[in-house]
Amino acid sequence: MSFKSWTAAALLAGAVVAPAAHATVVSYSQNLVFNAASQSFWGPGGSSASFSSSRMFGSDGLGISYAVSASTGTISGAYAGTISGSYMDWAGGDSEMWRGSFAFTGAGGRSLSSLIGANINVTAHALGGDVCIICANYSLSGTLATGPALDQRTSVSSSLPFAQPGVGANIGIGSVKAGVDLKIQENLKFTPLAVSSVLKATSQNGTVLSQNVYFDVNGAAIDIGLFLPERGNWSFDFTDIKLVNTFDNDFLLNIDPFVSYTAGVRCGDPGTNRDNGWFCLADDKATFHLAGVSLYNGDPFALNFSSPDATAFSVHEAPEPGSLALLMGALGVGGLLHRRR
Repeated sequence: MSFKSWTAAALLAGAVVAPAAHATVVSYSQNLVFNAASQSFWGPGGSSASFSSSRMFGSDGLGISYAVSASTGTISGAYAGTISGSYMDWAGGDSEMWRGSFAFTGAGGRSLSSLIGANINVTAHALGGDVCIICANYSLSGTLATGPALDQRTSVSSSLPFAQPGVGANIGIGSVKAGVDLKIQENLKFTPLAVSSVLKATSQNGTVLSQNVYFDVNGAAIDIGLFLPERGNWSFDFTDIKLVNTFDNDFLLNIDPFVSYTAGVRCGDPGTNRDNGWFCLADDKATFHLAGVSLYNGDPFALNFSSPDATAFSVHEAPEPGSLALLMGALGVGGLLHRRR
């Protein structure tokens, strides 16, 4: 074999064995929305029966009693963010490794909404009778922002205030007057801890590889490497995307009631006997104060969010520019020898 023939053969061999290792770097970005459909406000296995409080101030002769309880409770909303990064648009096969780098960043503009139904009864007791100050069903709603950053807690407080300055009733020969300032405070707390996913790679021949990906630092890139055993086209997809989270809530009660009565006529200010007339048999007044009463303080739990879909991306086998040059050079030398013969 002549020297030129040996040269052509060497070029062809170099073109065949040269690794196709230089890949194009491609950017990737996928917006995600995790939706939480309406679900129990009390967590798995919980119920509104855990939300209740009752107490008696004073006595049946002169006092106030209250009872507060929840009848319903739901919460719903959404959280959003983006998986972004870059990857090698190339699958080398053999012992070559495909690489990518991705991060998750939370986004603002989403929220959780709660709706609680409550029954509130505040009753005054005097002169052997009862007077209802507040006796009705009410609802309390709250809205809590859910972003943006991972592992960052957001919180909000909402309140349901009642101001009943005074209701009166005639009981026998006397009269009763009572009133109350009452507030129920709702405290909501939400923390998006992390986003978990499985990066699945599927070859054109049906071979499937996967790697767990756990984004727990907002905006921090995670480097991923997969050994692809086959050359050719591969499809990549982030699957089973889940939002790891905790939700916490509690309710506090503040109540300031009063009750007074008079028996007879020409009575002065209740509780002050010196201003009573001859025909005033008795009068009295009592005030009470209670703050920070815990109506409910459940354990933190995870809200159930949907698993959003992400757009798949593909990589393919691409020869190295140097390999292509070797191949073209070998073909050129071969053609020249053929013509000279």
